[in-house]
Amino acid sequence: MKKILYVLTAALLLMYGCANEKDNNTSAAAAPDLKDDFYESVNYDQLSSWVIPADKSSISHLTNMIDTNYERLNGLMQQAVSSNPVKETNKDEYNIKALYETAADWEKRNISGFGDLQSYLDKIDGAVTIYDLLKINMEMNRIYGITPIFSISVGPDLINAKKYSYYLGVNFALSRENWTSENDLFRSSFTEFLKNLWILNGTQPQDAEQIVSEVTNMMLEIAKMALTISDSSNPDKIYNPFPMSDIPAKLNNSILLDDLLMYYEAGADDTVIIMDTGALNKLAEYFTEDNLLLLKNYIKSLIYMQYSDVVGLESYKEYLAYTAQISGSTEIKSVEKSINEQLQNELFFELGRMYAAKYVSEKN
Repeated sequence: MKKILYVLTAALLLMYGCANEKDNNTSAAAAPDLKDDFYESVNYDQLSSWVIPADKSSISHLTNMIDTNYERLNGLMQQAVSSNPVKETNKDEYNIKALYETAADWEKRNISGFGDLQSYLDKIDGAVTIYDLLKINMEMNRIYGITPIFSISVGPDLINAKKYSYYLGVNFALSRENWTSENDLFRSSFTEFLKNLWILNGTQPQDAEQIVSEVTNMMLEIAKMALTISDSSNPDKIYNPFPMSDIPAKLNNSILLDDLLMYYEAGADDTVIIMDTGALNKLAEYFTEDNLLLLKNYIKSLIYMQYSDVVGLESYKEYLAYTAQISGSTEIKSVEKSINEQLQNELFFELGRMYAAKYVSEKN
């Protein structure tokens, strides 16, 4: 439910934000006629007075409400941090304080780096066959919920909601449209972001540029064969059921069925829905021993990207710069504010209960 609300909110922000960005930049001296632009005519005074904040990409009544609630939630979070809650009697404030202090402790975060996940990065470097590498891929996916080069998850079947099915997806970082668009904003921003992450993780700049060039070229080639955004919402395109026993062949026989069944606790006859057969078929072409180093770098790139906002401070700053660039913001959001927003999302229930106690009456 939480994820659904986030998606709906993002859609509303996009809808209103695009209109507001357009209207904020207009130089019209007076409101247009109702017949010419009903929306701008009715809302002209409001739109003319709004200025999009430098660290945001849009402004609307909804974003203003979000800002108000951000301040309220931040106040509640700081209240918990400044207190000395006892876990047994005030679990919500105790958890808020613990997570906040962990997030704000950059000294330890810089030292810890990837933490336990570092052992998997080392395993990736040590893999000597495609089979070894894909076993590591499945283990990370199953244990940590990471979405490496391919991932398998469980959810209600698209056709028969009374049963659950497995879903197999391919990760090529950006959408097909972003990879293939003539406007290379997303592509170039992502490439620079990834290169900087490789450098932060100890790779020389020239080597990082070569690695990222090869990895992003592979992502582009997969994206060319992937579904379009519109087709990705078409059940006829994404509902491609197969028995689990067929998946090794779909992956160029680079994994064993026994391993697949073990990692995902599945049966050979269980249904696996391949969401994008074109992308998977193209990915499988790369599962040859001469592509071992490329595949290692591909998986490591995805890990660097996915965890850029939870490791060291410099990595976090790169993440903030990248998100600001692709969102159209002219100013990078501060580290403190970004962390507060992250924690508010993670502490959804704890802060929600505190919020309700302070701001919501029993009548509501």
